[in-house]
Amino acid sequence: MPLPSHSRAKMNARLAKKKEAMKAKHVEEIALVAPKSVDVFEQQEQAKQQVDAMLKALTSSKKELAAEREENKRALEAVSARIRAWA
Repeated sequence: MPLPSHSRAKMNARLAKKKEAMKAKHVEEIALVAPKSVDVFEQQEQAKQQVDAMLKALTSSKKELAAEREENKRALEAVSARIRAWA
């Protein structure tokens, strides 16, 4: 049984009013949250820069360790060669 047209019009009007209220509420919430989101974004960017700097330092340390390891390997091979030559 279909609704009378005047009931449908009332329901549509109420629905439109609720939609407008919800839209206004969302606009208010976004206005409240937007400044905070900028601060959070800036904090995340700073943290990312710090992590990038630490990663770069770690990479440099790994390169230094690899060079030191290679140097120690050559020194050990030289000592081993001397021991074999002496024996």
